[in-house]
Amino acid sequence: MLPGPRTVLDASGESINKIKADQSGPFRVAGLRWNLQNDYLAVYGIEDIRSCAPLSNGEFINLVRKSPGIAFGQEGGWAIYILNPVVAQPLLNLLNVKYLLTDPKIRVEIQDGEGYRIAGRNDFLVLENSEAWPRAFFSDRVVSNASTAEFIHQLSEGGKHPFVSLSRNEIERQPGLQSLENTRPATITPATNYRLLPNSTAFDVHAPSAGVVCLTEGQTKDFTAKANNEPKEVLTVNRAFKGVYLDKPGDYHIEFVFRPRYWRLACAWFWVSVGGVVALATMSAFRTRFERKETKT
Repeated sequence: MLPGPRTVLDASGESINKIKADQSGPFRVAGLRWNLQNDYLAVYGIEDIRSCAPLSNGEFINLVRKSPGIAFGQEGGWAIYILNPVVAQPLLNLLNVKYLLTDPKIRVEIQDGEGYRIAGRNDFLVLENSEAWPRAFFSDRVVSNASTAEFIHQLSEGGKHPFVSLSRNEIERQPGLQSLENTRPATITPATNYRLLPNSTAFDVHAPSAGVVCLTEGQTKDFTAKANNEPKEVLTVNRAFKGVYLDKPGDYHIEFVFRPRYWRLACAWFWVSVGGVVALATMSAFRTRFERKETKT
């Protein structure tokens, strides 16, 4: 038997093209229920909430497990299923999910005040989430949480607008954060000019006062941060994500970079090895030239 034609994994579609044409800023997309599972959107260059790099860490998985409207690990697997977009919307807002895709044959009724609108019904039914948080933002106010359950409660109560929540230990460890705990409404400034690379994320943000910048990408060890080229301590913000504290107002260029453990040592050994190879090659070339002269004489 002769094999048939190779399957096209990134076949063109009106809904996907519409989403890719949206240049409003970095955002994530997710399929409802069993649509576009297992980070399949990556074949189109679209970021899902199931991507391994920008989101996954143990606390993120814990957050997803305990959030309503989402099922995780059904039938012993590791897939994330969005079962009810209205109930799950606070978490989807936090995760910067702007579009949801599902079967166009499904009848969906959107109520006023739910934050969704039908943006297309072709090869997919496209729901646009008008309440999605920016990927990164500044806040001049913080709240504290003692557990994932308490943070999920905060999210269900106030998830229509971005906020920064930190553990009590994080607040007490960083001088200046205590003064940001108060009851007044927060001033939120979204980031601009994103630069997303495989091992780093950079952006610009305006801080009208002292405050915290949150980046909704997973926080793990071995990340470093700089604000206007000044090293900053990386905070764990909103249970699973990264942030930095800014102690004064200004316009900032912020960059988070991942460097594996022993990166500097590995780089040093690399250049030592390169130097050794060059030295050996040079010595071998001189020896060969010398031997040829000796042979001729």
